[in-house]
Amino acid sequence: MTELSPAKDFPHSSTPEPYRPHLAHPKSYRFVGYGEVEIVSEPQNPEGGEQVVGVECMPIEEASRRFLALGTPELAELYRLAAAVREARTPSTSSPIST
Repeated sequence: MTELSPAKDFPHSSTPEPYRPHLAHPKSYRFVGYGEVEIVSEPQNPEGGEQVVGVECMPIEEASRRFLALGTPELAELYRLAAAVREARTPSTSSPIST
């Protein structure tokens, strides 16, 4: 296992203040997970919280394309990696399941 060095391996913000007071600054960390999801309602926008405009489900290729278009290739790569890990850990079935 490779040891990570916070001085060179973690993102470093160029802004003088954190985006939100509770976030690490200027060095930050990103935690990524995956799961089965279903959109069941419009986004909630509590006072003082993130103001979510929309939530979409899409294939990994589309998500990757959008991150690349936004100039964040590291997020495109991170999402592709998470998809590959998920695919490798998901048992494959040779025949469709009928109910």
